[in-house]
Amino acid sequence: MIVAHLTHGGREVSDWFLIGESVCFWSHHGEIGDWLTSDDGLARSVREYLLRVGAPVYESSSEARKTRGVTGSHAAREDEERG
Repeated sequence: MIVAHLTHGGREVSDWFLIGESVCFWSHHGEIGDWLTSDDGLARSVREYLLRVGAPVYESSSEARKTRGVTGSHAAREDEERG
């Protein structure tokens, strides 16, 4: 069920990662997306799954972008959106 949920919409499991406790993904445009759900059990299961399969864990969106090599206008726009 978790893999089906993560890959819905054409994403790969490798598009998913954690920033702290937040589940995030790389959009098709190379931007960071925040995954939001009101289902606490599903959120916990997704976090546990991502940790189990070795998904990257970053301390900040800046660290994630650096690791992926995202710079310029995408990085600036994401910083503004995250506040």
